[in-house]
Amino acid sequence: MSRLPRVMMLSLSLLIPAGCPPQEPNSPVNDGPVTARIAIDVTSGEPPLTVIVSAASSTSANGGSLTFAWDFDDGTTSTDASVTHVYSEPGLYEISLAATDATGAVGRAATDVRVRGADPTAVIKTNVSSGRAPLTIQFDGTASTVPDDRIRDFFWNFGDGESSAEPEPIHVFGPGTFTVTLRVVTRGGAENTAATMIDVGGVASSLQFNGTQLAVLPIDLDASLPAMTFEAWFRSDPIGGRIAEFAGSDLAIDIFPAQSQVAVTSGDATISGTVANLSGSWRHLAVAFDSAGTTVIYVDGAAAGRGGGGDPVNAGSITLGNTYGGKITEVRLWTSARSAADIQATRIRRLTGSEAGLAGYWPISAGSGQLLEELSLKNSFGSRGMTASDEEIDPPWASDAPPI
Repeated sequence: MSRLPRVMMLSLSLLIPAGCPPQEPNSPVNDGPVTARIAIDVTSGEPPLTVIVSAASSTSANGGSLTFAWDFDDGTTSTDASVTHVYSEPGLYEISLAATDATGAVGRAATDVRVRGADPTAVIKTNVSSGRAPLTIQFDGTASTVPDDRIRDFFWNFGDGESSAEPEPIHVFGPGTFTVTLRVVTRGGAENTAATMIDVGGVASSLQFNGTQLAVLPIDLDASLPAMTFEAWFRSDPIGGRIAEFAGSDLAIDIFPAQSQVAVTSGDATISGTVANLSGSWRHLAVAFDSAGTTVIYVDGAAAGRGGGGDPVNAGSITLGNTYGGKITEVRLWTSARSAADIQATRIRRLTGSEAGLAGYWPISAGSGQLLEELSLKNSFGSRGMTASDEEIDPPWASDAPPI
């Protein structure tokens, strides 16, 4: 063979003294008289991949001719100076060359060839996908598959400036929403990418009411709501009291832990439900009103009471905590009477504010400040107390929140 197309040259030389083990291929030992050089036309492609290698440029400082020993890493060897070899299976192969002169000095060189097969399927598994910061998540990419090769590389990007090349990395997230990607690469060089979302809340927070404090959430409705659902998380003290009341409507929601009772007053009707353990732990409350006047009370997603006689809601604001002792957070208002399934689907996760049917969303999660952010963008921000100024009736922030 007189000429090789697109030739790449690789060289490595060493002298192996008697009794010493040979160096591994690619070891950078260059103090011997023999310099082995590999010329190769291609180093990647799809099967069947034909590669042409030559050792013709190998030299020895001792002069004279050289003998050659090739290993193609697939069970095939050769002693020719130039060899045409075909790889029929995908994978990563190390072609190694040993060149020996008349004195027994040996030079070695090696190069990799990647034979690309089918694309792999990247799979991301996590132990959790949301929670409070700092959130530690165990990732696992080992369920990724490829039909005709093996996955060699795992490249993770956690979406926060950090990365990993481990197949099962552990990562700690701060607050925010992150897109985590995994790129897997086979030994032959085929690749695929998967992605998953991680939602991390900030430091746990809520408002702590003492029975005399309150917060106000404005409702900027153009008309009354013939149907609606009010939701909130609460952690009541033994005193309990009024969780919420709607200004401009005869609607109020009360918690009575001593009587194991949740009561909803709407117009002339009072609907109640019996629920044990209403104080001392976080509970989720939802009150749904339909257009037929039926009211349903849900606690932790389960119906606790039902009745009729409710009036449409036409309120300019919601007052939280007046006469109530305990914590409140994550307040939501919907334009429909939500079902138990609807409530269960969203009660243990934070919303984006863009959900269909959402009329108001106050996460009450900032942990500081006077204003209470409203994320549906349909209402004004709320406030601790009656105004945006500090007042004695302002409930303080508490470093406690439900598991969402």
